[in-house]
Amino acid sequence: MNDEYDDDDREPDHVRDGVLTFDPLPTQLGFCGSRAKIVVALGGNSSGKTEVLCRLAGWELLNGSRAGRIPVHGWCVRPSYSEDIRTDPVFAKLWFGDGGRPPIIPYPFQRRLFGNPKKVMELNNDSTLSIRTWNQGFARQQGHGPDFIMVDEECDDQFFTELAVRMFRRPKGWIGVAITDTLAPHWVLDLVERFERGDKRVFVVRMDTHDNTYIDQEQVNAFSDFMDDIEKSVRLGGGLIMTKGRVYSCWSDAN
Repeated sequence: MNDEYDDDDREPDHVRDGVLTFDPLPTQLGFCGSRAKIVVALGGNSSGKTEVLCRLAGWELLNGSRAGRIPVHGWCVRPSYSEDIRTDPVFAKLWFGDGGRPPIIPYPFQRRLFGNPKKVMELNNDSTLSIRTWNQGFARQQGHGPDFIMVDEECDDQFFTELAVRMFRRPKGWIGVAITDTLAPHWVLDLVERFERGDKRVFVVRMDTHDNTYIDQEQVNAFSDFMDDIEKSVRLGGGLIMTKGRVYSCWSDAN
């Protein structure tokens, strides 16, 4: 852990005079403004997809603009927990953005962090965000549903269905998704197809790593040169191509 910021009382880059701000990339604008029931940021690695989902969640937790009230209670579902809740990447991106600043100084707007096995951030306005993981199983996702759910990377079909059920009793409830689709579960393909057919309940934005002006594109190119075209389509362009279990073009029958 870097102790350099322990006594740093400066506000995070996205908090100015106590107000949460965000200067979105062009590819992030539509995601922020959508009022669809399910909003999906389908993008490459480091394209800004998780950050824009965190921005949307942070705004909702503070203002309740979609729920129409305060407090607001959200879930973030992802593959695994962080070992140290103080450096949790989702909590960090809510307020600190993608700048990589170590979030070991107190988070803004936060009353407390607590919980095991549930990890929860409680804000000064009584809103909460609970971190949940796929390996908790379906039973841990049952009960009183949240006002919104963030899905960070793709889960399997049954798990996503269980999350969708949690919205039945929330007329203004919504689900936000940020994924680089390396596994291609059916529910992701289904959402994209529904959006392309004009289903207003779903909004999908594609985000390309090369469009992220906040990262060094020379560095991206240096390491992406080791990928083949299919991997680049997924890892950079947010394409819907399954990279696992396929036949690689560089292999011959002799291999």
